Amino acid sequence: FFFFFFFFKQKTAYEIMPSLVGSEMCIRDSINAEYMGLMITRILPSARLFLPALKTTAFDFSTAQAKLRAAVILAGCGRLDGSETHETVSCLISLSKNKMEYDCYALNRPQRDVVNPLTNMPMKQQYSSIIPRRRNMMEEAGRLSRGNVKDLKDLAADAYSALVIPGGSGVSKNLCNFLIKGAAFTVDPLVEKVLKEFREKGKPMALCCIAPVIAAKVFGSKSGGPGVKMTMGKSGSASWPFQTTIEVCKNLGNTLVMADVTEYCIDAENKIYTTPCYLKGDAKPYEVLEGVDKMITKMVEDLKQ
Repeated sequence: FFFFFFFFKQKTAYEIMPSLVGSEMCIRDSINAEYMGLMITRILPSARLFLPALKTTAFDFSTAQAKLRAAVILAGCGRLDGSETHETVSCLISLSKNKMEYDCYALNRPQRDVVNPLTNMPMKQQYSSIIPRRRNMMEEAGRLSRGNVKDLKDLAADAYSALVIPGGSGVSKNLCNFLIKGAAFTVDPLVEKVLKEFREKGKPMALCCIAPVIAAKVFGSKSGGPGVKMTMGKSGSASWPFQTTIEVCKNLGNTLVMADVTEYCIDAENKIYTTPCYLKGDAKPYEVLEGVDKMITKMVEDLKQ
């Protein structure tokens, strides 16, 4: 019997796959199991069949980039008592357009009130003219998110790349009590905790319409924060009736920038992005979408740098 022994020199990734360049070559030198698995599957696509236990959910094999994912906080459903529908849908459309996954979150408790959108008046229980009607914020948020909504108490900043909060009166009644208390308002402790966690971890936040008032309170210098550069739209005309809100945010120790509905403002230091949306009373839906999309697109571009 004859035995033949063959000795092969281990080839480099360059020799195996010359097209692998740049950041992909860094994977070769990593001892992380996910990166090693990624390297194998890029060279031998069929190798995926032999790696059923490999954790690759955080990576996109077509781009070798970590997937971006946003947490979206909702305050119910509807401009008068929850999250503004046009603004919320605009945020979700822009996130999807920019290939950013998302999960929606809401407080699992009754919203402050239920407002009839035809009369702008609080609604009572069906068989009572006295007892206010109640709806759960998380259940209402499910209407906007097609059921993709989780309890805000379970939101972990480490699991996401960014935070997004659409506007709506529910933001100023349910996530904080600005609409009730005015300048003396407070932010819900759980909402405040989430915002602080995202900032501490250096993750961006995109806030629409009235939502920046929460950041103004949490991060304003009067609250011991760094102060935020933000926009609450413009002032000085009937189309922009929120001059008092602008002054409150300034007095909390923040810098206010004038911006139109199709524009946005960036606080690069604190990674906070804001756009006015329906703070302009006669804004058109397409204008709201344009402003939101510009803001989120810029945020995603910055995340990829």
